[in-house]
Amino acid sequence: MKPKRGTTKRITTKRRTETFSTKAALLEKLIPACAEEYEKLFGHPWSQHPLRWHEPELARSQIETDAWRVMNALGKAASAAFDFFDSHGLDAGRRDHGIYYAHELHKLLKRHRRLLEGLKEKVGEYPRPIDKRQALVKSVNVRGPNVFAGLPYGRKLNDRELAIISLLMHKGEDFSFNQGMTIGDAIDRERRRMGLANKRASKPTKRWMREVPED
Repeated sequence: MKPKRGTTKRITTKRRTETFSTKAALLEKLIPACAEEYEKLFGHPWSQHPLRWHEPELARSQIETDAWRVMNALGKAASAAFDFFDSHGLDAGRRDHGIYYAHELHKLLKRHRRLLEGLKEKVGEYPRPIDKRQALVKSVNVRGPNVFAGLPYGRKLNDRELAIISLLMHKGEDFSFNQGMTIGDAIDRERRRMGLANKRASKPTKRWMREVPED
């Protein structure tokens, strides 16, 4: 049907959600979007968020996780070194096995035996510390809301709210990116990760973090 004379036909186009080809391009838009949503949720800008005094503590949780991973790898390597000669049916007391690497391994075990034995004993001695997402949930949902008396966090936050805070706090540095993602995809991915962290952090534990003995 033709439009009446003197009228114009309105042409509408479907607006497409913006996608991103690089992580840097996504974060450039994602972080401001999260800051805007945060202010709408809690009534104050992100620059005034109550967790700013807890940032060093939350950052420490990531350092502890990374250190645990390194210590665990060292312990497993030490165990493999001790098991090497037995696994090949060789006499560990002889140094003439192989040409180079077996000889070097023999020297390593002989010169640094006490160190390697100490590392081997560390495997499984300490439980894996909670990661930074669990630490965030502990600070907001488990240890609170008394931690934030008089502030808008006087309740447990849902997974999306936690995801917004997580992305803002860590600036998306530990975010797994896929080409073609949208801002909504990014927030939803972090929401799922924070949901898992929320479940893990809410389980009763003897201690939140073990004390490290002094040397």
